Amino acid sequence: MKPSLGESLSEHQRRYELTDIMRRNIVSQLNGSLDAVRARAFWRTHLPNLAEPEGAEALAEALASALEEVRGKLSKPLIG
Repeated sequence: MKPSLGESLSEHQRRYELTDIMRRNIVSQLNGSLDAVRARAFWRTHLPNLAEPEGAEALAEALASALEEVRGKLSKPLIG
């Protein structure tokens, strides 16, 4: 994730951290290590606190990154 024009380093770092937190949560939900109750609590806590433009961008990046990670794990051959 590259800083956008006019974005300070601290803003970029905050956006990166937010995206990473959401990506980890999404991956945990998809692989079953996070149950529905905890997932619901996470999203109820974090979604209302997202600023509209920043939140939408971070969530979109987190979803794309989580999809890549999960696909990578699913496509690894099983060695028995």
